[in-house]
Amino acid sequence: IVATSPGAVGSVLADDKPPVRVGDEALQVEGIDPTQGSPPAYVISLVQCSNNPTGFLDAAAVFLESVRRNSAVHPASGSRYGYAAYAIVHKQCEHHAALLERVGYKTLVKDTPFRREDIRGVELRNSIERALCCGSAEYIKLYAYTLTDHPVVLHFDIDCIVTQPLDELFDAMLYPNDHPRYKAAMKSISLERKNDPIPERIDAFLSMDYSLNWPWHKEAPAQGGWLVVRPSQEAFDEYIEITLEGNYTGGFNNQAGWGHLGFGGWVGSAAIQGIVAYY
Repeated sequence: IVATSPGAVGSVLADDKPPVRVGDEALQVEGIDPTQGSPPAYVISLVQCSNNPTGFLDAAAVFLESVRRNSAVHPASGSRYGYAAYAIVHKQCEHHAALLERVGYKTLVKDTPFRREDIRGVELRNSIERALCCGSAEYIKLYAYTLTDHPVVLHFDIDCIVTQPLDELFDAMLYPNDHPRYKAAMKSISLERKNDPIPERIDAFLSMDYSLNWPWHKEAPAQGGWLVVRPSQEAFDEYIEITLEGNYTGGFNNQAGWGHLGFGGWVGSAAIQGIVAYY
């Protein structure tokens, strides 16, 4: 999924004039303005770590600066949305939380949201810790769903940067589907499955990672480094219950993986890349 800005020109990382957006005034409708409430939350996770913070701390700082430069805080970006920044820190990395707070993140120290021994499916229970990258610990990414004080939550891997405003994704999720901003956003978002019906309310955007897939698979993994969601405690609880049910089988065919529906057989299929695609 690629979000584009109609009429936007120039580098979003340059301190130049704000980009011109075609027809911006015509998109204003009195009484509806989600940009004035709680801002979108940008989230990273620190799942594994060593005692040396150099690598991840640099990456976290660069990522956060890229978010700032593509938000309303930086007028040259042309974005209408602010941001909040969170770092979900696995309990085993708790000693690094203060460093991330100094960079500018609000940290949430979390343990894996379930116990491996409570998974009822034998195969998943016995294999989940071998799932790349990080076994069951990677499931802390799902805590992004619990940030219900924010209208939209974006989870990124720590080695990413934001290169342009993501207003179109926010507009598509936060405005009613008869609103001019929603309609303009949907025209500028490139959807992979163009013939699929669009839900009346969009609760998530994700990207599929075909580089991890086998060519004969009918399903593909989700790109675990980028997920945009409408936060929901109910969705979080459903994810955990699906995991604890453990309806997962190994293998490389279209009946393997989650729910025997082909959501498996790739890197990380027993973790985030698989369960997000299945959900």
